[in-house]
Amino acid sequence: MHRVDALIDVVQCSSASCIRSKCIDVVAFNPPYIPCRDSDNWLDVAVCGGFEGIEVFKLFLSDAFRVCRGACTVVFTLSSLQSLERIASLLRQCLEIEIHACIPFFYEELCSAICRVGNCLG
Repeated sequence: MHRVDALIDVVQCSSASCIRSKCIDVVAFNPPYIPCRDSDNWLDVAVCGGFEGIEVFKLFLSDAFRVCRGACTVVFTLSSLQSLERIASLLRQCLEIEIHACIPFFYEELCSAICRVGNCLG
């Protein structure tokens, strides 16, 4: 619709495991965030973020920092169901964090967040 398809590569893999280090300027991620235990149901993979709802997010964030080239922007979703204190602790390496928009959605609040990462991450 906005004709950005030539500017964006959509990647499907486990976190960012298939992406080379230091090659990305912007990363966007909508992690599964519902706190739940491991399940054998394949549909749960889409929504289950682990025991505190942040285990998938932790893996993603580590990979996002690895693939960022220099100063980088990481855009992601957050839920009020997650352990937000633990997420804040994980984001302490970021130069800037902005909660962009939040909306109530059934029994939770969903937010989009932007994290700006600097050159110091390795």
